[in-house]
Amino acid sequence: MRVLSGTFDQSDCIRFSKYCGRQCTANAVAGACKANVVNPSLWTSQTIDECLMTGNKLFELSYELLPTTFTHLYLRPDELYSTVSFPENEITFQVAVNEVFDGTSINSIATVNSDGPTNYCLHDAILCFFHNFNSGIFTSQVESIAVMKIENQFYLFDAHKRGKNGLRDGANGTAVLVCFTDINELVIHLKALYTCCRCCSASTASCINCQFSISPLLITNVKNITDVSLNNGTETSNVSHKGLSKLEIARNAKKIKKPINFFKKSTKCLIRPTEVKYERTLDMKAKNVEQMCKRYNTDVLVKETKAKQVREKYQNDESFRESHSKKMQQKYKTNESFKISHSKKMQEKMREKMQEKYKTDESFRTNHKTNMREKYQTNKDYHDKLLTNVKNSCLTIQGTKRKSNYQSMYHASKKKISLQERFNEQKKEMPTVICTCCAQLFFKKSTVHELTLKIDKSLRISDKSSPRK
Repeated sequence: MRVLSGTFDQSDCIRFSKYCGRQCTANAVAGACKANVVNPSLWTSQTIDECLMTGNKLFELSYELLPTTFTHLYLRPDELYSTVSFPENEITFQVAVNEVFDGTSINSIATVNSDGPTNYCLHDAILCFFHNFNSGIFTSQVESIAVMKIENQFYLFDAHKRGKNGLRDGANGTAVLVCFTDINELVIHLKALYTCCRCCSASTASCINCQFSISPLLITNVKNITDVSLNNGTETSNVSHKGLSKLEIARNAKKIKKPINFFKKSTKCLIRPTEVKYERTLDMKAKNVEQMCKRYNTDVLVKETKAKQVREKYQNDESFRESHSKKMQQKYKTNESFKISHSKKMQEKMREKMQEKYKTDESFRTNHKTNMREKYQTNKDYHDKLLTNVKNSCLTIQGTKRKSNYQSMYHASKKKISLQERFNEQKKEMPTVICTCCAQLFFKKSTVHELTLKIDKSLRISDKSSPRK
């Protein structure tokens, strides 16, 4: 078993923000179509990335062409648009809906061939499928992958998060192309991927998640775009020596009408994964886009990984470096806001570097001081500029000090007013008995004799005002 990994997968929210994580069927079709044109043994990680980008375009186009009453999140192979457009080729395909190989359990041992449609086990389904067809779409657990047989080797193209062994890897997984020399290896790999629980690991058990289907994918026409441009617009169906010939394409077209099968024809349609239905409206699309944008803005890891990828590409790839520098130069010349922001960023970076160097390097510090002194003495503009800056800073400091003084004075006066009000209230209600110390505190200027007279008067007034018995 050999595994070739790409650089990202279909759940990359930066590249595929609109239909992120939903385009696995379209990606599988794109991978199968590419394998019929370019031998998978010659693929690179860039080829896998190209298949994902093409699959996303195919899904977007297919989803937009469907009626507005369509409510499912995922698409079946027969619901896709019938043409895949690569940079070099345009490939027309067709899904043989009447020849789908179905199974109720991925771990079942034997094929059940009753009066109704045939219920395959996984091994028999793949064996029978590859006896009749070269490529197809394997669907199970709301996931679709491409399975292919080319030059007596079996290939599996998976656009989900997979590790170096081709199995699930949620953290660092990417899209993969897995090569198998034997059909049994392919069966074991599919069982390892899609056995969902303990009850499903038993050979007799079956559940909804363990159902599977293999849909035959037939290439009906391959149009070379480079040949069309050379022949002044005349269409040709020539394929390179790595792909299918005209005779094989014609045979595939005939297979749709007259397929060969070991067992009875399956009357089942393709498996529609169990999913929650949503209303397909513009509001839903806008919400999805907003959620992805929020996720990108909040998720720091996504930003860091993207920045790391760009930095590595900038360091390693010279062509990318040149194109990036040219783009930045053009943007710097045309866009004024970008020019201002870029200059500010560069100034800040230079300032930070200078400050760090000034702290650490003593020779740089002494040279810098001498240069600044000379500049201050010789350059008049610089001299005036420094003086104005110092004056402004002093004024700002004085202003802040005044503000703080005014605030403290205001709070102190407020406290005094509140105390005076309380004193006046207490002064109105004279006490019946008062000690000499309290009297001196209340009336500092008046003597003790005057205080006694005042208290007597107040007591007399209170006696007169109170009713007699």
